[in-house]
Amino acid sequence: MYRNFITTFIFVILGFQIQTFAQREQILDRVYRKSEVVYSLINDKANLLTTRELETTLDYLRSIERTLRSTGNPDPGPGPRPPRPSLHSVRGNIETSDFNFEVEDLGDLYGQCSNFVRQIFGTNSVDDIKVSINFGEVVTLRNSSTYWKGDFQVCNQIIAVARNAGVRSNHRDRIVTGSIEDKSFHFSAVNVNDLSRQCEEFVSSQSLNSVDDIIVSVNFSEPRVLRNSSSYWKGPFEICQQVLQNIR
Repeated sequence: MYRNFITTFIFVILGFQIQTFAQREQILDRVYRKSEVVYSLINDKANLLTTRELETTLDYLRSIERTLRSTGNPDPGPGPRPPRPSLHSVRGNIETSDFNFEVEDLGDLYGQCSNFVRQIFGTNSVDDIKVSINFGEVVTLRNSSTYWKGDFQVCNQIIAVARNAGVRSNHRDRIVTGSIEDKSFHFSAVNVNDLSRQCEEFVSSQSLNSVDDIIVSVNFSEPRVLRNSSSYWKGPFEICQQVLQNIR
């Protein structure tokens, strides 16, 4: 009887191990396939995410990296995480379309605002904006002489109100925003070489061959307006030289 019990117990354990091994192989295969999907999505979609969404994505990837690096070693666990900065409320409307952003800094605000304007207005012009920072006084902005067109021109008005209310940019990257003719751009990098590559790729992708009107802001400072009254800036080099020549 005892021998029968031992034999049965061994078969149960072996059966469990075989089942567990098969399940593990299935999960492993799913991990490989899912990682390929995530890699593809990052390549295709990362440039569309807001700063806050990018930071969240990076946190998840760091967690995965810690898990993989700790294989075979005791995991001490992540160190204490610094507290997240408090969020600023930026509310208002553009024409008749309401917006309500919760942002960490000016970079986060620009990303959310830019997505909102592109989705709601596209390349349409606006001349009426109302904005309140942290539930304070409503600031009314009206363009009485012309129109704001594109996400840079529209969002730069909101950025200026937020900056005057004390919202700052907390990123170590240089953030360069502006417009070339009527095409808005947003570049972000630590060094100027990377900014130059982003600028030249943008100019080529938008078929901006000859231009005479550029507006540029560095780290959400007051924009500089550049106009070529005698000729045109032609090609990625000449155009991006104007955008980046005063950045060090």
